[in-house]
Amino acid sequence: MKVQRFGAVGAILVGLATSIATADDGLQLQYKQQKGERIIYRNKSELKQSQTIMGMTLENTFNTDAVSSATLDGTDEKGNAQVTIKNERLKVKATIGPLGDYSFDSQSSERDMASMIGVYLTPMLERMSTATYQMVIAPDGDVVEVKGYTELLADLLKDNPFAGAAGSHSNEAAKMQYSEVFPKLPKKPLKVGETWEVNADMPMPGIGKVRGRSVYRYVGPDKVGDRATAKIEVNGEATIELDIDQAGSKVTGMLTTTAARGTIQFDVAAGRLLSHESTNSVSGDLNVNAGGMNIPVRHEQNQKVTVDYLEKID
Repeated sequence: MKVQRFGAVGAILVGLATSIATADDGLQLQYKQQKGERIIYRNKSELKQSQTIMGMTLENTFNTDAVSSATLDGTDEKGNAQVTIKNERLKVKATIGPLGDYSFDSQSSERDMASMIGVYLTPMLERMSTATYQMVIAPDGDVVEVKGYTELLADLLKDNPFAGAAGSHSNEAAKMQYSEVFPKLPKKPLKVGETWEVNADMPMPGIGKVRGRSVYRYVGPDKVGDRATAKIEVNGEATIELDIDQAGSKVTGMLTTTAARGTIQFDVAAGRLLSHESTNSVSGDLNVNAGGMNIPVRHEQNQKVTVDYLEKID
């Protein structure tokens, strides 16, 4: 299951190096990046939401196109990578129910500061489009810590009616998100068809709790263009227990993934992720308490995410 924030998400991976022993020993995957090396990724997300409230259905769409970089500053005594994340570019197009259309382009001088959507979203996206923060990543790919992400939007999220649409902007949520965007690798060599599992059980401050698991399967050697790759398939499941107090309303309920799958391609020679394509569907029944009234809401959404390694920023 992919948890995406509405903003400069940047699916940043520390470079993946692969070493092949013998056919009997299998394929050993491990992360590797040179000190000072800058790796660039582009993350595109297409999200469609449907919310049915008292017989009326509202449709929302959010399309984001983000470019981010990760630079290895060094490693600590445990071999953990100290990485600086920098959001380089951000484009957003959204349609939010009766509020209408909205767009943002960090490379354009035009800014929507007049509409209701623009008043709340533009300052957040403008800040996120050039944001810098730190991550600590273990040798196996586990995101140990995220530093400085919570503080990025703390002042802008206060009493912001679109804070929920923007996602949870806490260090804990960012840690989980990056852990799900790239795989935590097994320590043993992999043979074709072998699987490994990664579990998630984490609070999301201001949002609720997330529990889930992702099952990775090494499909085998593959090729993308002229690049030899290692192909990995991913299937996941998750539940999100919502408990949100926002703009005078309280939202509670449970969302569950009904389908979550993806395909990862690692560039074997270069030793880094080449692409990651995934889709997921989420649905559930929520309750909104506003002005003393309990309002049932049926929530459904579908999302497609594509992550691509870039040689450079055009």
